[in-house]
Amino acid sequence: MELTSLLDAVQETETKMMEMSALNHLMSTHVLQQTQQIQYLYDQVYKSKLAFLYYQFICSTCCILCFHM
Repeated sequence: MELTSLLDAVQETETKMMEMSALNHLMSTHVLQQTQQIQYLYDQVYKSKLAFLYYQFICSTCCILCFHM
């Protein structure tokens, strides 16, 4: 009888471990997706900032050239 209860406990533990493993995998997948989304947003902000700085440089250069004419 004791071996049967021990076997049941082991099987229940194995089932819980498999569920935890599946949840861990799901969580890892979501974290990876969020990391990729954050990186994409960061890249977009960085590109926008570069474009804005370039635009400011062009405008200021143009104004300086026009002023000296």
